[in-house]
Amino acid sequence: MGRIRSIKPEFPQSETIGKLSREARLLFIQLWTIVDDDGRTRAAARMLASLLYPYDEDAPKLIDKWLDELERAGSIRRYVVDGNAYLDIPNWRKHQKIDRPTASRLPEYCKPPSNAREDSQLFTEPSPNTREASPSPHQTLATDLGPRTGDMDQGPGPLIVEEDRSSLCSAARKTNRGSRLPTDWHPSEVNRAYAIEHGMTPEKVAIEAEKFRNHFTAKAGPSASKLDWDATWRNWILTALEMTHGRSTQQNRIDSGIRPPQTNADAIVAGVARYANRRFTGEPANRPGDLELSGHADIAAGANANERTQGGD
Repeated sequence: MGRIRSIKPEFPQSETIGKLSREARLLFIQLWTIVDDDGRTRAAARMLASLLYPYDEDAPKLIDKWLDELERAGSIRRYVVDGNAYLDIPNWRKHQKIDRPTASRLPEYCKPPSNAREDSQLFTEPSPNTREASPSPHQTLATDLGPRTGDMDQGPGPLIVEEDRSSLCSAARKTNRGSRLPTDWHPSEVNRAYAIEHGMTPEKVAIEAEKFRNHFTAKAGPSASKLDWDATWRNWILTALEMTHGRSTQQNRIDSGIRPPQTNADAIVAGVARYANRRFTGEPANRPGDLELSGHADIAAGANANERTQGGD
């Protein structure tokens, strides 16, 4: 979906922009209209050509060259996630004032390891003697971590395939989202000691460990992944102890003859049940003391009225 964007008056005077070809400048500005509010968009060259140059037949053949130029200048960053190509515009929010921005649905740019050159601002323009050996749009140059000699005619360095960086970035994202519990999980000695210190017997700990493992290995969806399984185990133990304590307190009250207070709704249900049982067995619908037992005068009154009506028939 296209968006209205603004161009600052100083844009044409920018030295960085001035070093770009006119075609690359136009592409850069047109990209603003299709990136989302985080400055991201899909970066398949054929798709971009059809969206931004619908009347130019040669655009599909030339757009990769323009994208390369923008990437070397640091104007865009291209990356691949799960086999899909994306690009973003660095510092997008600093250059565009967006009211009530919508969160992006596209994966964010993931910075590569320190031994791979991913940041487009570090790219250097290859010399004319080596332009033919430039990497493809889906490859970038390896980072030169040693001192520069000033010789720019040595050709590009080793190539790093974009998909390799993508797998590393995907792994980092999965780590941030947590992981599933291993199917062969068993509580560590520290985890066992935590449960025992809180009053569990070793036998109870073993039972809770099996319940914990069965629960999370069978669970599906995002809630099945956790960042800290040790903390999840501790919470599980505390919940189990609270439930056990609650059941014990209730059972002690019952054993002592102490019944929980009866609510008005409970009294109504009990009164209706007694009335139905007496009708079924042929006993009188109401007996002395029913008002106190039921806790609701309307039940007894209704029962008496119904009994008188049937007696008249």
